[in-house]
Amino acid sequence: CEIPGDGKIFMLATAATTRLARYRALQERMPDPQRVLNFGISGIVARIESGIVADDAFDDIFDAYLAPYHGMKADGIVLGCTHYIFIARAVERYFKKHFSGECRLFDGNLGNFTGCGKVAFHTSGNSEKLKPVFDMLLDMPIYKQGEE
Repeated sequence: CEIPGDGKIFMLATAATTRLARYRALQERMPDPQRVLNFGISGIVARIESGIVADDAFDDIFDAYLAPYHGMKADGIVLGCTHYIFIARAVERYFKKHFSGECRLFDGNLGNFTGCGKVAFHTSGNSEKLKPVFDMLLDMPIYKQGEE
C-alpha cells in the first residue's frame, strides 16, 4: 500500500488469511488502509493442487469475486497465498483485461522466504498422488512481471 498512486491495491488470498488478526493489524498500519481491497478467494488452491495452472483456467473464479470491480484502477495486486505465484500470469492477464492502471503484481511469498535454497512440499493429502503435481510446479519457470 506504500506504492504511489490513487488506484486500489487488490489483496488476493485465502479467506483464512484475510481474517487473520495479524494481517488486519498489518493493514491498519499502512499509510492508507482503505486503499486495500481484500479478497478471500475459494477454489484456486484446489485447482492448482490438481495441476491446473493455465492462464485462462481461473477466469470463472476471478469473475465470481472481482466482476463488480471491473474497470477500477488497480495500482497493485498482492499474491497473498503461497500457491498463487504459480498462477501469476493468469492473475496479471485477468487484471490487465478487466482493470485499468499499472496492475503491478506483488508476491506475498517474499515475506516468507528464508533464502535456504531448498524447496520442500508438505501435504496433509496423499503425497504419492500429489507428487506429479509438485514436480510440475517445481519445473515451472519463475514468473517475472511483464514476461510472456
